[in-house]
Amino acid sequence: MKLRALLGFSAIVVPVLGLPAGTRAVAADCSGISGVNEVDNSEVNACLKPVVNARALIAVSDAVQKVIAGQLLANGGDMPEPAGLMLERPEDVAARLAGDGRITVEPTADVPAEPAKQRLWNAWIDGKYSWIEGSNDLDDSKGPLINGMIGIDYRLSTGAVLGLLGTYETSRLKTGGVLPIRQTTEGWGGGAYVGVTVTPNIVFSGLATYAAIDTDLDLASSGETDSDRVQLSAGFTGYWYFGTTRLSPSVTLAWSKEWQDEYSDGINPAQKFETGILTGGTVLGHTFATGGATSVEPWAGAFIDYTFLNETDTEGLGTDSIDEQADLRLQAGLTLNLATNMQLTLTGETAGLIVDETDSYAGQANFAIQF
Repeated sequence: MKLRALLGFSAIVVPVLGLPAGTRAVAADCSGISGVNEVDNSEVNACLKPVVNARALIAVSDAVQKVIAGQLLANGGDMPEPAGLMLERPEDVAARLAGDGRITVEPTADVPAEPAKQRLWNAWIDGKYSWIEGSNDLDDSKGPLINGMIGIDYRLSTGAVLGLLGTYETSRLKTGGVLPIRQTTEGWGGGAYVGVTVTPNIVFSGLATYAAIDTDLDLASSGETDSDRVQLSAGFTGYWYFGTTRLSPSVTLAWSKEWQDEYSDGINPAQKFETGILTGGTVLGHTFATGGATSVEPWAGAFIDYTFLNETDTEGLGTDSIDEQADLRLQAGLTLNLATNMQLTLTGETAGLIVDETDSYAGQANFAIQF
């Protein structure tokens, strides 16, 4: 049962966004795209590609935005500690994080202490596995989407970072019906990102990526094609601490466009897919010191993903625009500070709590190290 059936959530959120209740995330004819209906490649792509592109756009922009905020606000604001400062007891670590000024000092030689060297480089790797579950409106299409990212950034100043990343993506959606159709995509890419501290508690992040994607369909008119996709996103993330409790609201505007060539069978035309998503939400976490420089932060977040642009342009056949729609996405996770310069974040996610056409369930891991 959908969350809106339990809480009436969409009855409040959807009208506020100016959308009619029960807006559709896919075209009306996507309920019959299995092979028994003899659909062509362009019809299948028009139904399945927007689903994959929207999830991939959220995955990449969300991961990079958290990396930037973590580098500039969560991990990047370390002040050089005075000589003799010891933070060996868990309660001292928690007190230091809360900023109440309590410290333990060990006697040291009466000589000037050399300031702690700030780590300027940050390297990270991120992997996300999503399972997409479509309803009858998407012909019961289901399957995995995997997004992998690796990046490195350099601190240009105390309030700015510049980084590069590489991306990998693969998906395999299978329709229902007597003669199911499988759409498989795989792509490699890369891009750049920038982060700037706007205030002591707010960071701006910007991202641009390019990916080359191969798409295969196995049906009566099976074939393959290549495409080029660009993703752009910009957002603001805030970090406010109340003792050892963190409140982190964020807003992100993300856009992607994919230019797909005609299929190798020479029959199905070229297509363009365009997606625009505005996301707003917040994360609430609490840090527990575990000893020395290590700590653990359980956290949970809720986000509204408002897809305001979702168009498929088929050469010679015109443009199909899917209705605007808003969805609720929930996350929960653990951030483990393994050392003063190493963090591991584990995330569980579910989406599709408002829209009827698709649900998704995801697991994600991110490891970062500063040097």
